[in-house]
Amino acid sequence: AELSLSWFYAQTDDADVYPKDMSTEQYLGDDDSGVGYRFLIEGRKLINPYADIGALIFSQQSADYREWVASIGFRLFFKPHKGLIPHKRLWDKHLID
Repeated sequence: AELSLSWFYAQTDDADVYPKDMSTEQYLGDDDSGVGYRFLIEGRKLINPYADIGALIFSQQSADYREWVASIGFRLFFKPHKGLIPHKRLWDKHLID
């Protein structure tokens, strides 16, 4: 399980709209502040020497951004295992064990 809290402050300046020769408009700067958080809980259970199941709940929030994920997973092994093996997080599909 993981939990973190933070305070954020973000500020942007005014900026010209591009391409400049087509417009004299500007994007207006802004600022924002608030509390950010990150929460993750994950569990796995070996159901027999050749398989395990797992579940994950994840959420995070910061300035104008919120994300959440809920997953369940099932893994089969070619060799028998007596315990859980290190693994990638359920949503990191691009990583290789």
